[in-house]
Amino acid sequence: MAHPFYLSVCDLKYNPIEKKLEGTVKLFTNDLEDALKRLEQKPVDLIHPKDKNETLAMLSRYLKARLEFKEKDKTLPYALLGYDLEEESIWLYFESLPCAEPKTLTIENSLLYDFLKEQINIMNVALRGQKKSWKLNCPEKTVVFEF
Repeated sequence: MAHPFYLSVCDLKYNPIEKKLEGTVKLFTNDLEDALKRLEQKPVDLIHPKDKNETLAMLSRYLKARLEFKEKDKTLPYALLGYDLEEESIWLYFESLPCAEPKTLTIENSLLYDFLKEQINIMNVALRGQKKSWKLNCPEKTVVFEF
């Protein structure tokens, strides 16, 4: 189903107790399903998945190929923990491996750019007691946050 705008929101914060970056990404479910169907070349049903583990693995591959975090030139690996559905949206939950709190965080975000040239990706980052946000319009994919 078409809608008037194409938007994702990525929220990222540092958990000093766990020493991990924790994040969520919110996307329109139908947009993500459409992209996955085209890329995987098979039916995808995020609302009623046949195999939840296979769906989680597919979402993880998609997310890691299109959303990357770096401090300086060092990639900060992360794992997809799970997802929830909320009305017409899907929430993806992830966390990094243990790391020091970044002073400079580079985010490369090209979620849904494959097939939606109108896509807008918003990043909200909370680090070192500060909150910063940025909006990327397709094809822009990189933003650097300094704290």
